[in-house]
Amino acid sequence: MDRWNWGLLLLLLLSAGCSPSAIEVTGEITLDGEPVADGMISFVPPSTEKSLKPAWSKINSGRYSISAESALKPEIPYRVEILAYRKTGREVRSAVPGGGLMQETVQIVPTQFNRKSTLKATVQAGENEINFDL
Repeated sequence: MDRWNWGLLLLLLLSAGCSPSAIEVTGEITLDGEPVADGMISFVPPSTEKSLKPAWSKINSGRYSISAESALKPEIPYRVEILAYRKTGREVRSAVPGGGLMQETVQIVPTQFNRKSTLKATVQAGENEINFDL
């Protein structure tokens, strides 16, 4: 084997062990059997994992997708928070100065699934499908 082939073989072996595994997470979220129309889902790392940041996605028509660029790590028990709002039909003053009137919304997901969430999820390298039926 000539020098060029040895160099190519060495490069292939080194690059195979250095690339991080991408993690993608998709799924469906339902509340009382119906898809959540619009909201947000967050995968929050445990406080012991100080170097990790939460990964999040919008929920559209009951579906969400967190891309491989999210920096999720495998085998970590993430706490999952799900937020979704419904318009009440009332108009209220905006909290922003000069903002005028806006549609009032209320949180429709119970607290145990959002800010005080008891939901957990652990992801694996590659593609993950994780559904939540609330």
